[in-house]
Amino acid sequence: HRAGQAGEMLLETLVTLMLLATVVTAFLTLGSALTVSTAVHRDSVQAANLATSIAESMDELDYTSCGPSFSAAVYTDAPEVQSITGAMPARWKEPEFDIDFLQPTVSGVDEADFATCPAGGDRGVQRIRIRVESTAGRASGATIALLKRNDRCPPGAPTKVGEPCRSPSKDQGVMAALGGRGESP
Repeated sequence: HRAGQAGEMLLETLVTLMLLATVVTAFLTLGSALTVSTAVHRDSVQAANLATSIAESMDELDYTSCGPSFSAAVYTDAPEVQSITGAMPARWKEPEFDIDFLQPTVSGVDEADFATCPAGGDRGVQRIRIRVESTAGRASGATIALLKRNDRCPPGAPTKVGEPCRSPSKDQGVMAALGGRGESP
């Protein structure tokens, strides 16, 4: 060893080891973050697929009008829906369902409003929201909204948001009274 260099090699080795440890830690942190991100994304996609499957099976069910005895169970307990919700893996929470009903239109408001069963009766459209979440504690889940329309409206019966279906013959009479202009009354 030359004079004055006695501790330089040890110091260079320690600095090199610290730099190497920092780089390795950065790569391990990145790998961990990618693993968590991938798991959250996978859970979100699977939640969306489950919610979509439930919504599709609910859409196939007959429309049930709201009233004093209405319960979401007419949809959620149906065998077609139970075949999906009952077979969900344990890593999924029980799906949450929120069903509300189209409200009568408010003058000057173009957007549809949904809430509990309107006092004037069912308007023929329900909004069913389905929420599926993972039990993993990550922010992964999906909410699907399904607009279910009363299919008992006769074919060709025109409808507007907030109005129950009307018979085609009545609308043809209205069209004739308007001179065929196609305007709504």
